[in-house]
Order: sequence, then structure tokens, then C-alpha cells
Amino acid sequence: MIHTLYGLNSAAAKMAEIVGDSKLRDEYTNSYESARQVYHRKLWNGKYYNYDSSNSPHHDSIMTDQMAGQWYAHACSLPPVVLDPDHARSALSTVYQYNVMQFVNGNLGAGM
Repeated sequence: MIHTLYGLNSAAAKMAEIVGDSKLRDEYTNSYESARQVYHRKLWNGKYYNYDSSNSPHHDSIMTDQMAGQWYAHACSLPPVVLDPDHARSALSTVYQYNVMQFVNGNLGAGM
């Protein structure tokens, strides 16, 4: 979810640019850039993005929507949320392995 919000900040910056509001564009761009750095620093675990940075027993759940903001940004021709393509591939691969292939031997996973 939070990943998608970063993509939305980028979209809002682009909309502000289109309507000629450079002040608002800069605010959304700064918010987006700052949030993107924090997202990566606090949630990237070397393989995928954790659900959150808390001490909850579920903080490292492998959420299928962790790359939704990346998809949204790409679909809208916006800058990527995840800058490192290896991180994006790793996160997507982890989602596939755990949420598809390891769920009833891949027979009933997401989208199957």
C-alpha cells in the first residue's frame, strides 16, 4: 500500500507540472523523493520489501502488492519507485516463490 502512495505523489507532481503549479510540483517531488529513500532504507531486507518497519511478528510478511507502486509508475510513464532493477526483480521473484509456488505446490497461488 505505502509503495502505491509514493507512486501517487509522483503522479500528483506530474499533474501539478501540467497545470503550471511549480510550487506544488516541487512539494510533491520532494515528498516523493524523500519517501522513496526512506521506503528503501527501512523496508528493503536484501530480498524483498518488508510489510513495515515495526517489531510486529508480521513485519516481514511477503505482500503481493509490494511492487504495485512500481507498476503504477511504469503504467503512467512516471519515474520508478524502486530505482534498482535487481531489487525489483528480487521482490517479484520472492512474491512468486512464496505466494504462488509454495501455496498448494503452485496450483492455487495468486492468479493460478
